[in-house]
Order: sequence, then C-alpha cells, then structure tokens
Amino acid sequence: MSKQPDAVAGFDWIGVSMKRQTTPSLVARTLLVLCVVIAAAGFTYATWSDSTVSENNVYATGNLDLQLRPMNSTVWTQGPVAATWNAMNMYPGQDLEAGCVYFRNAGTLEGRTFDIAVANVNTAPDMDQYIQITQMDYENGRGHNMLNPADPFHLVNTNSTPWIDLDDLEHQPRMSLPAPSTAGALTMDFRFHEDAGNEFQAASVTAEFTFTLHQ
Repeated sequence: MSKQPDAVAGFDWIGVSMKRQTTPSLVARTLLVLCVVIAAAGFTYATWSDSTVSENNVYATGNLDLQLRPMNSTVWTQGPVAATWNAMNMYPGQDLEAGCVYFRNAGTLEGRTFDIAVANVNTAPDMDQYIQITQMDYENGRGHNMLNPADPFHLVNTNSTPWIDLDDLEHQPRMSLPAPSTAGALTMDFRFHEDAGNEFQAASVTAEFTFTLHQ
C-alpha cells in the first residue's frame, strides 16, 4: 500500500490529482474544436475578383518573294524571264555576248541561302560541253567569281574537256550561296569553243536556269 501524504488542513490531494489528469485532455479537445472552426471558415471565405481580355492575337506567316529582272528591262517579275543568255548562228571559237539577270527579295522574311541550277537539253550529244563559261559572277553585296579557284563557290571541271562549261554547271549546281537582299545579280559570258567539231552543225543547247531562295 502506497503511503498517502499527510493530510493538510483545507487541502484536497485527490482533487489535485484529478486536475492533473484531465487538463491535457481538455487542451486537446479545445485545439480540435479550433481546427474545425478554422477549416469551416476557410470553405466559406470569399474574395473580390476582376478580369479583362487580350483579344485578336494573330499568328501569321511571312513570305519570301524572289523577283527577277533581265539586264535590258526595268520591270521586276516573279518570272520566268526568257533568253537572258542567247546566241544564234554560232561558229567554233565565237565569244558570245554577256548576259545578266538581277534578283531581289520583295517578301517580308529575310532570305538565308540562294541556289543556282541549270538543266541542259542537247540536240547533239554533249554539245553543252563546248559551251564554255568564260565569266560567272554572282553579286549579293559581296562578289563571287565562280571561275576563281580561290572563291569558296567556284566551279570545277567534271568532264573530259579541260575548261569549265555548261555541262559542268549542270552537274554541280551552286548551292547555299549567300542570299540576295535588295540587290543581287548573276553575270555570265560564254564561248562556243574552237574545238567544237562538225557534229555540232545545225545543233543547239537549250539551258534552263533555276534560282531558288531559301529562308
């Protein structure tokens, strides 16, 4: 039997013991009630709000518009342009007149690269190998001499003739040139080579040049 403390007049030891045991329980219940009240208040709490609209947000594409102008014209066109380089009644060793076509991009997007390609149709086999290119200059603000081995875009010989000709150009189109902006031009000059034989009498080469601008 545990020893009870000596009784002190007017002091209830049993009541003190009960208070010590019930106080934590009362605190827990009080906190629980407060949490429920706070949670309920959160569900019913309202705020003011306002909104506005950003409208007519348009996503529209731009365009490239490559235009050409022959050297004997002041009119820009989307093409095609005919007979920029043309010669009739040729004979071996004849120097042909130079021709030039100008380019510009009239679109809303800036061009990045430019391609020059040619497709030849011969009425006599390999006649385009005797249409020697004696000048090929591309101008886009900085000139490129495509017959100069020091130029990064120069042509090389790809066939059995020792000169650069239309056949060489057909087999190695000039790709990824710097694009023309407000000014660009291609100037070319040709020679019907003196080694051309009799098999090319009354024959012809039709060359179609294609220019492509890339964004």
